[in-house]
Amino acid sequence: MVDLQRSGKQIKTVIPDVPVFRNLYSTLGAVAREKRFTEHEQFTIELMRRLADAPQKADTIRGLGADSRLVNSVLELGINGEFIIKQRARGQDVYLSPTYFSENAEGYASLAAMNGGNARLKKILGLLRKWQGWPLDIILKQGELGGVKLDAEDLMTIQAMAGTGFLTPPAIVTTHSGTNHFIFGPRPGTGRLPVNQREIYENALSLVAAVRQGQLLFQEYRIKRPTALLRALRDKGRIGSNSEAPEQYKEVVARRICRMVKAGTGKAELHLIRPPDRGGEDNIAAVNMAIALVEGSEVEASADEEITLAFQKGQKYVESIVARKRIAKAKSVTPPEDTQHAIEDFLMRGA
Repeated sequence: MVDLQRSGKQIKTVIPDVPVFRNLYSTLGAVAREKRFTEHEQFTIELMRRLADAPQKADTIRGLGADSRLVNSVLELGINGEFIIKQRARGQDVYLSPTYFSENAEGYASLAAMNGGNARLKKILGLLRKWQGWPLDIILKQGELGGVKLDAEDLMTIQAMAGTGFLTPPAIVTTHSGTNHFIFGPRPGTGRLPVNQREIYENALSLVAAVRQGQLLFQEYRIKRPTALLRALRDKGRIGSNSEAPEQYKEVVARRICRMVKAGTGKAELHLIRPPDRGGEDNIAAVNMAIALVEGSEVEASADEEITLAFQKGQKYVESIVARKRIAKAKSVTPPEDTQHAIEDFLMRGA
């Protein structure tokens, strides 16, 4: 998946040549047929298969029959490589797959149904499902979401869940105010996100984060109807120019969803990369996912002026898993006791 330019035996340049996401696995499968996996690789695959089905307790993993040093090595690699999440629940270590756990609609439903139907969790998950991609700082500062008042325990629950992998939190970084996270609730629809759509889903989150930026934290050009804007991007292939577009959609361009076309001094139009261009079909799918995420929240919503001013410069999108870990490290937030028990019950029941 790379081209190497050499001078004699020395490698001078490495040029990435990664295929579109859905073809990646056929390439790996072809390699797998030609090469026998090592014991380390075989155990990694088996562990990830199990984590795709449900969280796994440490004792269960160590009882699979592999050498303890091999198990420790795979777990350490997975945690450091961020394709395994380690949680502590009821005095035990529990391991999860971020690819499946964070977008597992069934998991959300199970969590909300525990502890006699935890009313607080049901309330929060219901609001987040409707108001996808809302900035966490705005939620905390205004103490409400979609006109529904949130008490201190509600806000602590949202922060705690964002730091433990339940809520997928992309972020935009500004030089003026640091990092602000855009919080997402359960995906629309039911069932598990297919692994070959993970990249498409991440692209959808980046689109929604950029649109919410323009809707709630704009400098001059406000997005009044996010769904209409996204549909125009899908159907017409572009959206009108303004001076905020280069910063607002910087990551959308970097992810090869769109390209920026200059339209006068300091202004640019955003053009969707569509078929027959490479990756065009996946980009259409990402826009459709983004539309599904923002539908249902088409109301007038304003942001605090202080927060608006903080989002006027130097924007940068941050990968959702990295953002989740930053939230977890930034501050220790303990949710209400019943909510904490519900989260732990879900981890242990899945395991």
